[in-house]
Amino acid sequence: MVAGALLVTLLLGGACGDDDEDVSEVVQGAEQDDEGGAEPGEGLSAEPDSEREELTSDDLDDASLTLDDMPTGWTTAPELLEDDEQATEGECAFDPDRGDGNELEVAFKEGDTGPFVIQVIGEFDDDDEAEAFMDEFAEYAERCRSSEEDGVTTTVDPLSFPDVADESQSYRVSIDDPEAASAELNVVLFRKGERASVVAVFSVFGSPDAELTEDVTLTAVERL
Repeated sequence: MVAGALLVTLLLGGACGDDDEDVSEVVQGAEQDDEGGAEPGEGLSAEPDSEREELTSDDLDDASLTLDDMPTGWTTAPELLEDDEQATEGECAFDPDRGDGNELEVAFKEGDTGPFVIQVIGEFDDDDEAEAFMDEFAEYAERCRSSEEDGVTTTVDPLSFPDVADESQSYRVSIDDPEAASAELNVVLFRKGERASVVAVFSVFGSPDAELTEDVTLTAVERL
């Protein structure tokens, strides 16, 4: 399923590559997989660029959220970053060309049903490309406020959130899947220079925590 591509494309690497993932499968996997967490740096996916400094696992503590930024009692959640190479198709496809830019992905959880925090960082060739990506995504989110595929309905609404970094966008994404767990997510996308990042906060049941969303996003902005 596409599930609107808004969430799956950014959270699981589509903004930084060609793969996509079914959000309902991610939530189910979070419910079923209680394996121990990975060290910060696992979940890294990068294409080296010899002409400029690349993001590596050594940069994670400086560029991304870490377990130390989470509340007491949380753990890492690498299972949320696994993907099934399912392509995004149709009217709500979103697959920008980011060239040879690098990406980092990290995920955390309090328990099997959440809350969950996912962050993806994408590095573009320059500031102009990063700005163009933000513009593309804003247009895309407007075009795909509501979409349905394979019985799954995805709704995207504006979310109140402070302006952060060089520019930012924020959304409430609701995914209703009659055959799997449905979810609501707070999604904040922001840019600093040539880097863009998305932070998502959600649980299997109930609405995402607004205070947690603000706390982890502001920390992510500072780290990026």
